[in-house]
Amino acid sequence: MKPDQRARSGAGTLGRRIAARLRSWSLDGGRVAVGLSGGMDSVVLLDLLAGVRSELALELSAVHVHHGLSPDADRWTERCECLASELDVPLAVHRVTIRRNDPRGVEAAARAERYRCYGETRVDAVALAHHADDQAETVLLQLLRGAGPQGLAAMPEVRFLFGGVRLVRPMLDVPRAVLLRHALDRGLQWVDDESNQDERYARNFLRHSVVPVIAQRYPAWDIALARAAANAAEAAGLLDRLAGMDLQRCATGADLHLEPLRMLDASSQANVLRFWLKRSGAPVPSRARLGDVVSQLISSTSSAELRVPLGNCAIVRRHGVISVRPDDGEACRSDWSVRWHGESAITLPDGRVLLVERTLGTGPGERLLRDAGVTIRNRRGGERMRVATNRPRRTLKNLLQESDVAVWERRRLPLVFAGETLVHVPGVATAPEVAASPDEAGLSFRILHHGQSRE
Repeated sequence: MKPDQRARSGAGTLGRRIAARLRSWSLDGGRVAVGLSGGMDSVVLLDLLAGVRSELALELSAVHVHHGLSPDADRWTERCECLASELDVPLAVHRVTIRRNDPRGVEAAARAERYRCYGETRVDAVALAHHADDQAETVLLQLLRGAGPQGLAAMPEVRFLFGGVRLVRPMLDVPRAVLLRHALDRGLQWVDDESNQDERYARNFLRHSVVPVIAQRYPAWDIALARAAANAAEAAGLLDRLAGMDLQRCATGADLHLEPLRMLDASSQANVLRFWLKRSGAPVPSRARLGDVVSQLISSTSSAELRVPLGNCAIVRRHGVISVRPDDGEACRSDWSVRWHGESAITLPDGRVLLVERTLGTGPGERLLRDAGVTIRNRRGGERMRVATNRPRRTLKNLLQESDVAVWERRRLPLVFAGETLVHVPGVATAPEVAASPDEAGLSFRILHHGQSRE
């Protein structure tokens, strides 16, 4: 059977149900990638979306994250590649490294890496295959963790990742048994994760040892917990609306302002911060950890710049303004350098993009740079640059301080060298010996941050 014939045959009641959900999120005509693990759930979701992509005018793709944790990880990737080929769906494979001793735990670290990869995917939304059984198990887990309304609301149908990519779950109201029946009827092939049987993981323990006992006494347990999640989501929505009203008084654009935030009571401060982090696509910490963050950001009387790590992001406070930024980890702590050969865009090791745009009479001269040979690298200490003719070279440290460049930005700032000489610091200064004359073609080096448009 050809890919398009197979895809069309996958459309049915369940496919139309999923299509209606995507339409309700205005994703028809959009770019949607399926988070494809190779397991039954995600295989079914990709098959369903392939069946309705023409109807919805979807630009459909898939993304697979190879964690390297299982000895069968390569086999999962191969299954994903085979299925994507059969359905004529482009597949992106990301290979990541998870430390077994990661302080967050292996599950949490693997999930964080997946979401990081999803957030970097150039689509309107990434669709995940969580279903009704997963949702009910999540409510149980959150109850046992003592979660509040946001936690008990369990997995949302829609959330935003850092950078603006939507994460959608169109099958949260579909029982796993329905997905299995679809998979068997369609003759789909998938890979079973052997770790799903390991009851050292909390979810597996609940699934195999607790849920069967509950189901014997309460056959509609999953429906009841789904209803509890809906009630909690309603309460969480009210808290979000309150936070939204408070946020209007505390925020400008994507940033928070310290002084109006200090005017709120402690519970409202935590509520606003939680809402702001969620809206930013940043990880939302536990209640206790959130209290610590509030204390550091708001209660501290120090005027010094402050950076609070938070998962794959960091909250920073500077000049009374609080913002959330990606934490680029080792990429901005390690030395790196790249050669420029005239490209209009250079991808930096931390995932940002350095745009090189032609100007007239500003910035370093294009001809002078090309003749000298250009290297772009990070700051390593001791750099000096001449910023005025007939004046001695000055330390980069002083230049960055005078230009009010944030401390945490200085290490990751891309520097432009002609040979071994520092000649340009984006947004700060250009050495006079390479500066473009008024009628000469110059270059502008502009940093494009995660999720930022080139426009």
